[in-house]
Amino acid sequence: MSKHLFSLLCLLLTCTYLWAQETKKITGTVSDAATGEALIGVSIVEEGTTNGTITDFDGKYSLEVTSGKVQFSYIGYKTETLTIVKSGVYDVKLASDNEQLDEVVVIGYGTQKKSDLTGSLASISSKDIKNYAVSNASELLTGKAAGVFVAASSGQPGADAVVRVRGLGTVNDNNPLYVVDGQFMDNISSLNPADIERIEVLKDASACAIYGSRGSNGVILVTTKGGVKGETTVTLDAYVGIKNSYKALDMMNSEQFYNFIMEAYKEDPTFTTEKKEKFTNQYKKGYDTNWWDEVTRTAFTQNYNVSIRKGTDKSRTSISLGYIGDEGSIITTEFNRLSLRLNQEYDINDYITVGATLNGAKIRQRDTGALSSFDLILKADPFTPVINPLVDPSSSNYEYNKYAPTEWSFDPNPVALLELPDRYNDKLNLFGNVFAQVKLLKGLSYRVQYSFERNHDVFKNFNPAYESTFSEDNLTTTSGKYLTETQLTNNSSVVSNYSVEQRLNYNTSFGRSTLDAMVAMTYEKNTSEGINAFKRGALGNDEIYHVLDAQTVGDQTSGGKETSAMLSYLGRINYSYDDRYLATINFRADGSSRFAKGNRWGYFPSVSLGWRINNEQFFKNLNIDNVISNPLAELN
Repeated sequence: MSKHLFSLLCLLLTCTYLWAQETKKITGTVSDAATGEALIGVSIVEEGTTNGTITDFDGKYSLEVTSGKVQFSYIGYKTETLTIVKSGVYDVKLASDNEQLDEVVVIGYGTQKKSDLTGSLASISSKDIKNYAVSNASELLTGKAAGVFVAASSGQPGADAVVRVRGLGTVNDNNPLYVVDGQFMDNISSLNPADIERIEVLKDASACAIYGSRGSNGVILVTTKGGVKGETTVTLDAYVGIKNSYKALDMMNSEQFYNFIMEAYKEDPTFTTEKKEKFTNQYKKGYDTNWWDEVTRTAFTQNYNVSIRKGTDKSRTSISLGYIGDEGSIITTEFNRLSLRLNQEYDINDYITVGATLNGAKIRQRDTGALSSFDLILKADPFTPVINPLVDPSSSNYEYNKYAPTEWSFDPNPVALLELPDRYNDKLNLFGNVFAQVKLLKGLSYRVQYSFERNHDVFKNFNPAYESTFSEDNLTTTSGKYLTETQLTNNSSVVSNYSVEQRLNYNTSFGRSTLDAMVAMTYEKNTSEGINAFKRGALGNDEIYHVLDAQTVGDQTSGGKETSAMLSYLGRINYSYDDRYLATINFRADGSSRFAKGNRWGYFPSVSLGWRINNEQFFKNLNIDNVISNPLAELN
């Protein structure tokens, strides 16, 4: 059995590799199926990836894909999926999706029918993000919401995506606020993407005002999966794949580099005959190192998720376990996360519901460390081999001394910068909530929720002592290319947050009117504590010396603790008359301990009005539904 599984895995990887090599370029125009009008800003994404684009002002697009399926999605229209067989022109017509207007969406401290919204909101359901191979949940937003810019912050696996809602709002932190099941979070790197049920993005001032100043850069509401009534459902998702750099840098070979330098320094009097002879000797040694190829690799990624969801008339349970191992395209870089999630809800009777959610994630990641930029790769000369032939493999400390120092470039051997340190970042993040919800009267409910988060972050970087053996043809400095004593940095931080929320929701209908009101009070407390330590001079490079006590000199320590609290009062009224005239009023007052007494309170009101023109009789008499679909006039 194991032999067959191994053969199947090898076949899968081989097929994946061959499939990844075939790139198909598709172009075309996306238009409205009823009117033929070109659609601007349609999201076009290669299924299962973050590779995508949007249509231009003429509804045209161009995209290079490697998989067989591409999704076309646009707000108010049904999503279309095309199977791509070969390169060519693929024109797409999208049909209007009127059912979306009756969809209930999360708006912060409550829900609302999409048709009754007066603020700007984008909703992303689980079907829109299913089977996406991402290590960080923030990448799921790519190409899914108009006005939301999402891009990779770096090539580091597991890194948070750069998310900007409607551009830049400040010269400081422009990151949006993340709210996971009613709990505030700075990022969602600990959240397993497979556990997400839906995502809502609040974009304008009216929609975000209920979150006060923290909503100034937009708010991303994440709802995770819970138990479902009915038969027990067991789901297993698994994928493996490979990746490498999209475009390799075109590096000079030894001959090209030699001719370039000789021509560039031909008239330079400092490039003496002696230097020219040594430079020529370096070239004649016959090494031809492509440093881009040496520091990059075809990386392996794997992701496994198993979940169990079940429910009865009284209780609902969801349990999930996930693991992702994601290697970076740069050698030694990696991201590993093991996550566990438990959700339980129980109806005590017809009026009282209690529940709890617990999330845990253990993360280990390694970045590029001392290789701070691509310049170190570009400047390394091709005359230098990766491994130094002048060092005896049987000599002591060969594992660290074996790397050849560059003898023309002032920068060190880039492979050595990546391979030598013992460097990693370990994180343990626990977060969750418990709640109770009581139906007090018809349409009136009370909810109290306690949320908590504890994040322990440990960073360690051990730089070993090593020597560099230079040849007699060395033309550059030797400093920075060896280390006479070990160095160890060890930092640790703990962040603890908790909040208590009490909320009343009331909704009713009378005559042609519908009213939805909410008042709430929240209290939050945040504590962060950390210590940073540096020491050097261990007796060796073995693993037993990778601790602070093994170092002998150069003690440097620092640390600190910070505590803050916030008390908030908030409320909202949503009013609809005859399904034509809409109004929303939000108000929030925040009192923060970060400010001096007398200046601790800030107030954040908003008002928005809406007019559903399509429900007016004069609009119905025009019979232009096939030209203009569900128009809504708004004033915020």
